[in-house]
Amino acid sequence: MKQGLIPQTLPDFITYCKTNYPAQHYILCFWDHGYSWYPGYYVVRDETGANGKADSLDLDKQATALSAVGGVDVIGCDQCQQAMIENCSVWAPYAKAVCASEDTVNNTGLNNTGIVSNLQANPAMSVEQAANMMGQTTTSPTDSLTYSVIQLDSRFTALESAVNTWATDLNARMATDKSLYSTARSATQAFADTTELDLYDAAAKIAAKVNDPVIDADCAAVMTAVNNDVTFNWTNGSSKEAGAHGIAIWWPSGSLQFKLNDASIDDWAYYTTKIPFGAGNAWSTFLYHFVNG
Repeated sequence: MKQGLIPQTLPDFITYCKTNYPAQHYILCFWDHGYSWYPGYYVVRDETGANGKADSLDLDKQATALSAVGGVDVIGCDQCQQAMIENCSVWAPYAKAVCASEDTVNNTGLNNTGIVSNLQANPAMSVEQAANMMGQTTTSPTDSLTYSVIQLDSRFTALESAVNTWATDLNARMATDKSLYSTARSATQAFADTTELDLYDAAAKIAAKVNDPVIDADCAAVMTAVNNDVTFNWTNGSSKEAGAHGIAIWWPSGSLQFKLNDASIDDWAYYTTKIPFGAGNAWSTFLYHFVNG
């Protein structure tokens, strides 16, 4: 990795591969730490950055790089906590599917040897088949907790739309139902970061708590959209991961700021300007009123 030049490293790498190894389809795999959608932390982190300051390949930098080189077909994440609707909204214009984990990814991560062997044995598989194969191959061997495959086509657009309607209607009832939302949130499947919750399970838990036909229909629509968009979902079978359905959403309880390594970063501003889902979906409005009253 070029010191201090993380944003340019990715397009250079993709361009080199496309130039020297031309193919009909491309899979791009990120390896390193991952930490939800948060900027400036552990997403492909370079500890040898300029002026002694670490740098990271944040999602907005990934989008810039992928746009410059024409995108890829599948994104694979050998990183923690990347199977989120927020992250997928960044990749959707530049890829057709993503294989990632809602929870932590430990030592083995993606089974690259098995993935390559399967591609060599069946090079004619479709993009969706290839993405699903990545998830299926990674479940053995692995010491990860979850892995799923999310399609980034019209099924993902439908999921975003379902969440937008759901969030709009939830926000309309905030004054009367906030305590019910909070109870549902506490019961929802969470992962290594407790602000990252399983989207399907969040809808299921709200449906169980809020007695309203509009909200019930919205929750059902979100759950259906998740099932349509997540074409492969695996967990390690533990009770800890029982509510994992393949795609997560950011739902903090008490603050819209999260500080880990760089206190100068305004995380909420990043979420609502650099993350397409955060910028354009009613979920952001719901979060603001849920946290701030």
